[in-house]
Amino acid sequence: MEKRAPKFIETVQTIIKSGYDVDYVSDRYLLSDDVTRRYATIIVPDVRFMPAATLRRLLSIAEQGGQVMFVRSFPVSVPGYGKAVEQQEFLTLIQELQSKASFHPEQAMSIRWGQGSIVTSPDYAAGLQFSSARREPMRTEQGLSCIRRSNPEGYHYFVSNLQGRDIDTYVTLGVKAKQVVFYNPMNGQIDLAKTDEQGRVRLQLKSGESVILRTFTDGTLVQLKPHKYLNPKNESAMQLVDWTLSFKESAPVKITQTYSVKGSPKPWTELGDSVLNATMATGVYKTIFNFPKKQPNTAYILDLGDVRETAHVLVNGTDAGMLFAVPFRLDITDYLVDGKNTLEVAVANLPANRIAQLDRDGVEWRNFKEINVVDLNYKNTLYDKWKPVPSGLNSPVRIIPCKVE
Repeated sequence: MEKRAPKFIETVQTIIKSGYDVDYVSDRYLLSDDVTRRYATIIVPDVRFMPAATLRRLLSIAEQGGQVMFVRSFPVSVPGYGKAVEQQEFLTLIQELQSKASFHPEQAMSIRWGQGSIVTSPDYAAGLQFSSARREPMRTEQGLSCIRRSNPEGYHYFVSNLQGRDIDTYVTLGVKAKQVVFYNPMNGQIDLAKTDEQGRVRLQLKSGESVILRTFTDGTLVQLKPHKYLNPKNESAMQLVDWTLSFKESAPVKITQTYSVKGSPKPWTELGDSVLNATMATGVYKTIFNFPKKQPNTAYILDLGDVRETAHVLVNGTDAGMLFAVPFRLDITDYLVDGKNTLEVAVANLPANRIAQLDRDGVEWRNFKEINVVDLNYKNTLYDKWKPVPSGLNSPVRIIPCKVE
């Protein structure tokens, strides 16, 4: 889309980065009453052509109390040819609009239009200052991504840290809340978020991490344990070395060999065995290590680093959890014991290496007739030229002690 419709995508990203949610609506949808109920501002990009019915509806929305924003210019004509009657109506409406509103080259302007308003602006950010929509400061101040939806008791947020840095700060929400609850979608944990005197909520998100927030605005407050905020002591991290790798599942052949990996774990595609380069499998990395006595008020976080692609963690034979997205980190405090410990990480890879080998061998593996496995040009394609993609644990594994705040 950035290549095929660059101005459109730039528009959408600009609005989002200004802190607002945005939907795309059609001319037909603008004619429905739902528009005025759902949206605080209707934004008209820098377009040349517009049906007269659309312009009439936009002015009606403003007349009835809504807000319509035109960016950079007004439209100049209706689309198509041979529409003299529609063009005349359009010119009458646009002349009325131009007689009351105009564009300033450096600043946005808002004028009263019936019970609502018309905004003219040289760009999107300047015009949005007049919108009554609730801006989310976390987008502009912390670079976070979020979706907000209302519910009878308050709001739900889905917040993601889709940037190359971690976040640990107090965040201002676009809505007021008496209480904020965290829902961790990775492990099902529910606990109470910390808020300050200004009503801001403390968010602690690693790069790539997400969380669900629920705000409560009425007098009914929930009783939950407070969320554990962690202050990592990276200088005291324990790096786990000397692993074995065996396979509980593998295709096309059953792999019975156990591999020894000195130092940090490696992907099984880097162990020098050509069979492993064409394998779709679940490999079990295992290490035994001595752990010192656990310290009070300290959580111990297992950091698997780069995992290709999912990891099922067992500590001392006990299921500690499943990880399938970054960051591949897990609190294993309750599973560690003083002294000797065993860690097993069952990693499943993607079928890409297996598919590539099937195409190299000329095996007909596609069991469907429709064309739904294609290349970028929507042509039938083979994957025999694919190089092996890393599979397994792809970086050092550490246990990081963290002070619980």
